[in-house]
Amino acid sequence: MNWQTVYGAGKTTVIKTTLGGPASIAAPKFLDEFLLQFVKQCNKYYKATDDIPFTYRELQMHSVMLPAMDRAADAVFVEQPINKNGRAGRLDYLVLSSNQVYLIELKHGWMAYKTDKVTESVQNKWEDAVNSLKQIAWKDAFDIYPSVKTVAKISLMVTPMYEESKHPKKLRGKSYVPDT
Repeated sequence: MNWQTVYGAGKTTVIKTTLGGPASIAAPKFLDEFLLQFVKQCNKYYKATDDIPFTYRELQMHSVMLPAMDRAADAVFVEQPINKNGRAGRLDYLVLSSNQVYLIELKHGWMAYKTDKVTESVQNKWEDAVNSLKQIAWKDAFDIYPSVKTVAKISLMVTPMYEESKHPKKLRGKSYVPDT
């Protein structure tokens, strides 16, 4: 894992797992640029509000995700209607970048800094994102923009790490390992 400090805003990393194929080169480049823009937008949000945008979970994340994705791509669509298993569904983000389409599902979770364990709650959210993308048939993904040559499905999990909590009993109830 390659941790880096971006815009003086703490350590960040992108864990990229690709299975090969045409998107295996373009998708990591998009994710790298998106990460830089995401941190920049989080800093801007923090300076304006004295609050961090991912405190309130996934719903507030759109406030920084959308402008970050827009700066890293040509066009971004939020809550894009899409066919999932033959039924109407929605996708968190559909991103057009050059000749690529990225279908992105966003999830949010927390991790304790002093542990190296991913909680069951975080793991379940990740699996939900992966399963949601599996419901989109490749044919349907390519039919969105027939001129596009590459489509990638991306599960995007934002997992801030906390150092301690004012309410350690709440953490125990959520299956987090309390800091010692």
